Amino acid sequence: MWILKGILLGTWLFMFGTIAFLYFAIFRRLPPGGAMIEPAFFTHYTTQNRLWWAALAACIVLGCALVGSWPGKGSPAILPASSARRGGDPSRNLANPHES
Repeated sequence: MWILKGILLGTWLFMFGTIAFLYFAIFRRLPPGGAMIEPAFFTHYTTQNRLWWAALAACIVLGCALVGSWPGKGSPAILPASSARRGGDPSRNLANPHES
């Protein structure tokens, strides 16, 4: 399960990186008032670019490394710690989280 979470995290990082890359590479250089952009620009900067594919692989590896380093291999560390502090009943966390 942690591998799936790592792939999803890496894909999420990659998507936002692609949006930022396209903004700085294409949209920032447009003249005021807008202009037409051909789809060939997007394919040139993304799927036909070897660095884009390398960034995809790097983001997936980074996502898997981040999730793999979490305690419990991707399970949130907050729930076990808070349930142990409250007597082992995780449903008490939902009822009143400020009750001690």
